Amino acid sequence: MKIFTIFVFLFTSFLAQAKQVSDEQLKITGRALANYQICANVAQRHQDQAMFNYYSDIHFDSLQAGKMLSIRQVQIIFDEQQQTAVKLAAIDKSSLTGLCISRFDALSRKMQEQKLQ
Repeated sequence: MKIFTIFVFLFTSFLAQAKQVSDEQLKITGRALANYQICANVAQRHQDQAMFNYYSDIHFDSLQAGKMLSIRQVQIIFDEQQQTAVKLAAIDKSSLTGLCISRFDALSRKMQEQKLQ
């Protein structure tokens, strides 16, 4: 009984500490995650390690920010990420590549290339 009580306390404490974020903000996060994931895939296809690391790092950092969210909030993000990924997959590959490259500026490239050395 004591272990169960401790478990319930920890679980409710975790839920109480979960960030209060609107559903729209969660959906924006899901869309951003899909963008980062797709652009990392584009970079991988083009064998651009610097761009791949850039988008992978942003994707990972964004995922880490969600550690204090409730299961319901994470589900909203995940659902939006999946829906956005499907929409992005329907975009012309060259247009999508251009979009990803245009958002990867020269300074970011230089920093990533230095990290790779």
